[in-house]
Amino acid sequence: MELLLILIIVGGIIWFVGKSTQQGRLSDGSATRRVSRRGAQPDPRMDAVRRVASEDVTQLGEQLQHEPLPDGLGDEAFADWQRALDAYENAKGALDNAATPEDLQWVTRALDDGRFALATLQARREGRELPNRRGPCFFDQRHGISVQDSSWAPPGGAARDVPVCAACATRIADGISPDARTVPTAAGDRPYWEAGAEYGPWARGWYGAQGAYLLNGMLVGTMLGTMMWAPMGYGMDGAAADAGGDGGDAGGEGSGEFGGDAGGDIGGGDAGGGFGDFGGFDF
Repeated sequence: MELLLILIIVGGIIWFVGKSTQQGRLSDGSATRRVSRRGAQPDPRMDAVRRVASEDVTQLGEQLQHEPLPDGLGDEAFADWQRALDAYENAKGALDNAATPEDLQWVTRALDDGRFALATLQARREGRELPNRRGPCFFDQRHGISVQDSSWAPPGGAARDVPVCAACATRIADGISPDARTVPTAAGDRPYWEAGAEYGPWARGWYGAQGAYLLNGMLVGTMLGTMMWAPMGYGMDGAAADAGGDGGDAGGEGSGEFGGDAGGDIGGGDAGGGFGDFGGFDF
């Protein structure tokens, strides 16, 4: 009887120790996975396109700093100013919450809203006809909204119509190729349409809800144009795959929660619906 009791006690001790060890291993494994995901090495490609988006946000902020309150211009002018300010705040929030390149489309959509609001306000100040809602200048989005479409062909490619600002339209008419916006890549600074797939969401966000369709037509025959319909082109190697994995964790904070709000507030109404006048491309 005493021997049986001893065997029961020893067996219980062995079971308890084994169970505790197993739980400890599971806990350590979960912690390791969390550290691995949270502590993944930053992807230089995401850092590069984030810097480009940050430059765009800064530019709109500087424009707002030099835009006085529209006192005496009426409620519509003040509403334009308020829309520009709200768009700037939305763009900053989207940039802060961006976890993957795909999230950066909400930054540029918001910026395009803000620039159009400022262009409308400036037209009211100067007593000019209010501008139509158009996409930004194809060659450099920092030039502001386009005023017309002009024919352009990439090296070795077919001509197509692209939206251009007044200055770029003049250069094209004079037979001079407009200066392209360059962005950092692994091969050095290149025109954005010769950059990697990570620049696709940033670029198409400028053109609203129809951005992917419109930009793909404008960029056909270029590197970025080839990648526009291949979202998996970003994140195929180890570093980018890790970045994509972290995006899953960060998605609740950045891609998911903010992306849902930004998609409705930024892209769904003003930016998406405003392209009725823009889109007369003929490819």
